[in-house]
Amino acid sequence: MSDTIQQLSDLNVLMLDELPGIDTYTLSQHLQQACRRFASDSEAFRETLAYIDLVADQANYTLTPSWDCRILRVTEVWKRSADDVTNDMEGVQQPEAYYKFVKPNTLILATDIIPGAAVTDGLMVEVVLVPEVTQTGTNVVSLEFLNDYAEAIMERAYYSLKLMPKQRWSDAAKALKIHLPAYLNAVTDAMGDVQMAGKTQPDGFEG
Repeated sequence: MSDTIQQLSDLNVLMLDELPGIDTYTLSQHLQQACRRFASDSEAFRETLAYIDLVADQANYTLTPSWDCRILRVTEVWKRSADDVTNDMEGVQQPEAYYKFVKPNTLILATDIIPGAAVTDGLMVEVVLVPEVTQTGTNVVSLEFLNDYAEAIMERAYYSLKLMPKQRWSDAAKALKIHLPAYLNAVTDAMGDVQMAGKTQPDGFEG
């Protein structure tokens, strides 16, 4: 897209030509639904939660995203020693068998990796995020995610809107033949983007 999108509602004006007679409330609702669906289908909206303090002999840790989102799943966990923290190192990536995610926001460390001593900033966790149904304001998704995948979100919104019966903008044939395939292709591309990006790491970390 040529202009930077600052928030989801900025997409409204880009869609009006194809949706004659639509009201802003309906359009905004479908865009929010589309954003949630795309984030869930593609798992492309991710955040690395850095850093979480390790507490001696504590297995359970609360994960708190920066965004108005729920955590869909945990993808990576890194445990850092005091030396790692001092030297600004990534630490040791943990095997999936060594931790468990319990929704909505609890990470449980296996006995093998429960810390014997406290380490400030000792835990780093990458999570997949999906906007909350009750999302409010502009702190929903990152500008990078929104601008990278605005077209995909719009395609999903077009699809659901044009399937609505007996509206001036209704067009089930176009929804099924054009917008749904375009959306599914965008999901596939986004999943590829995630794979190509490798592990998400904060700036300044060494691989």
